Amino acid sequence: MKKYISVIIVAAICLFYLIYREIKKIIPYSGENKIFCPQKVISLNVGLDEITHFIAGEKVVGLSYLSFDPKISNIDQKLKNIKPMKVEIENILRNKPDMLFLSKFSNTNLINVLVQNGIKVEFFHRFESLKDIEDNIKRIAKVTCNPTKGRKLLKWIKGIKNRLKKKCRKIKKE
Repeated sequence: MKKYISVIIVAAICLFYLIYREIKKIIPYSGENKIFCPQKVISLNVGLDEITHFIAGEKVVGLSYLSFDPKISNIDQKLKNIKPMKVEIENILRNKPDMLFLSKFSNTNLINVLVQNGIKVEFFHRFESLKDIEDNIKRIAKVTCNPTKGRKLLKWIKGIKNRLKKKCRKIKKE
């Protein structure tokens, strides 16, 4: 009887651990181990703007001014609730974001002021490959508490990659 109780206790502990691990993947934690899901997000990196807009949606209050240039971005020019923004402290603080996406090359003084004003700053520095983009999608989905939209975007990219592979195989055969 004692043997069965021990097995049940070990099985229960394992089950709780697996559940905890899965929850941790879905819900991002801040440094204080509190759930932090931003309500207002700004992306000041044209390489992240479209991803941020797709994943964070209505939470986005600002995107880099370059994202509104139809020559280099697919952002809908009719978006009324999203402001084109430059990397200017006053402009950022006026919009009161909870979270801001910047590149690693951003001005340290700007970053210090933002952090002192309680804005969580996420840095991104890899944009060279499709894997980098997929990693950025996963990270944005996690920190904005939108894992479902992140998975949907990754699934769409995977579909495109598979179609391209098929076309390439077909060309090689010819």
